[in-house]
Amino acid sequence: MATVVHSATGFSRFNPLPALVARLGRIATAWQEHRRRSRELRELYSLEERDLRDLGLSRSDFMAIYNGTYRRE
Repeated sequence: MATVVHSATGFSRFNPLPALVARLGRIATAWQEHRRRSRELRELYSLEERDLRDLGLSRSDFMAIYNGTYRRE
């Protein structure tokens, strides 16, 4: 969303800075979330089969966990 600034002369001036800052903030947040999920996926892949069995997981569950679609039955 951009901001329109009104001056004393009645002319309006378009200010794209707030919209740009907001967009960069959303990009940064998405990047941080991607990095967090990637780090968690690496941690899952580092577990041994015995640890996975204790957790009730298999390696085929990893992408569902990463995508947020994993459901325990």
